[in-house]
Amino acid sequence: MNWSERMVCLILFRNKREDMTFPEEIRHFLNEYHKDGISSEDCLSCNSYCCSHAGFAILENVLEIYQIYKNGSLKREDYVFVEGLSFKDFIFTYFDVIKYSDDNIMIFHPRHLTKDNNIISIPDGESSYWSIRSDLFNRNPWLNYGCIFLNNKISQGEYNDNKKRGCILHSQFSEERITTKPIDCIFYVCKEKQRESKTPQKEETTEWFRLLSKHYPKSVKKFEKLIGYKKE
Repeated sequence: MNWSERMVCLILFRNKREDMTFPEEIRHFLNEYHKDGISSEDCLSCNSYCCSHAGFAILENVLEIYQIYKNGSLKREDYVFVEGLSFKDFIFTYFDVIKYSDDNIMIFHPRHLTKDNNIISIPDGESSYWSIRSDLFNRNPWLNYGCIFLNNKISQGEYNDNKKRGCILHSQFSEERITTKPIDCIFYVCKEKQRESKTPQKEETTEWFRLLSKHYPKSVKKFEKLIGYKKE
């Protein structure tokens, strides 16, 4: 086990002993944003069409995800995760990694699968990650079969099917504390009718990132240290 892997294990051990419950500010913000949305029960009963455009994780989430990957619990029905990856290789295989907001926070977007199990990485460009991803998938609806962390694939033509489909990272505690479930997927909610996603206002998005940066600080430096990155 190299230095980086030992650091990851040490952080995970420490996290188990700490209270990873969402801070009051974040709980209040999520409750306010969700109050005109569907219930958690309705969300879980849906066939997960929203996972065709996955939300992002933060460093605390991906550490938890890597832990279940290492112990062999990260499984889906129609794709086999590559075995034996280091933390660094796991992250850069299954996530698009982005420094956001003047490098204040590192965010990790789960990648998506094609029909034949190729992993889709969103290319860089002048627009935002979200705009590039949306444009790519809207122009090529045949390409995207959903988030890498769904239990099975979803295509553009299957949004109204009755397949039982869901996030393999979901936990009964996902709405209360840091878990494997990406925190931005907790933020996401549909309106009163399923499959009508609620789009946050600019002010709400700004506040969301402010809270994440405040309560989960220095993620860029922490991540770079974990992967052994050194600036030249």
